[in-house]
Amino acid sequence: MIRLGLDLGTKNIVLADKRTGKLKFKREVNGFVDIIKGDGFAKQMLVSQGVPFIEREDKFVALGLKAEEMAFYFGKTLRRPMENGVLAVGEDEAMKIMAVIIKSLIGKLDDDATLYYCIPGPSVNGNVNIKYHQK
Repeated sequence: MIRLGLDLGTKNIVLADKRTGKLKFKREVNGFVDIIKGDGFAKQMLVSQGVPFIEREDKFVALGLKAEEMAFYFGKTLRRPMENGVLAVGEDEAMKIMAVIIKSLIGKLDDDATLYYCIPGPSVNGNVNIKYHQK
């Protein structure tokens, strides 16, 4: 039986994976940046640099550590699908973005795999709606 552990953090998503027999940790930055499609150069750059991305009608949404590097390079702000430990209210595609990042970390699983993950608890020093995030 395969057992994996997943921590969904505001800054990073971390996977504990023991499929190979040895415990390994994989980390991906939980962030994204929009890249305007333009003339085709943007897609070529994303593919050649191995940047995970989601394609939209007018833009590409670059994901993870590579997106963080691109944001820095282009002088853009890396956006986050989470804030204060829960899904970011102002990011409409937060769930989709996180799903793609998580899938890239986990890869294909067998039917007998078990995934353990954490959910947020009540906020000690703030008013955060955790019901939606827990679901």
